[in-house]
Amino acid sequence: MAALQLCLRIPHTLPTGGLEMQMKQQLKVILLNQYIGAIAIGYLIARGIEAFVGAFMPTFNTALTQFLTGESTKSYSKVLQGTLISNLVLTGLYFAIAYFLALWLYAKPTEINDDQPILDTP
Repeated sequence: MAALQLCLRIPHTLPTGGLEMQMKQQLKVILLNQYIGAIAIGYLIARGIEAFVGAFMPTFNTALTQFLTGESTKSYSKVLQGTLISNLVLTGLYFAIAYFLALWLYAKPTEINDDQPILDTP
């Protein structure tokens, strides 16, 4: 909050890259230490699996209806293709976001500044 007040008071003396880099570093530390990052990655992977399964469920439902009732369901083919394509794209987006979040959080160890206290837990 103090940094925001400082930015609003003196915009001409604000360092452009330093504050942004410091905020990204602090966000990364919070996401790692509080396990929020791991929970978010798990949530995104679960949503990706859900979208992948959801892509094939309308097709399966249509085939099962045709098998059980014997009525033709060819009129739904365009709707089924659209649902399949959109859910597969959504699956790819969920997995890509989860991958890049995991890459950002866990690929490089976080740099600890000298002014931050280091807490050792037994």
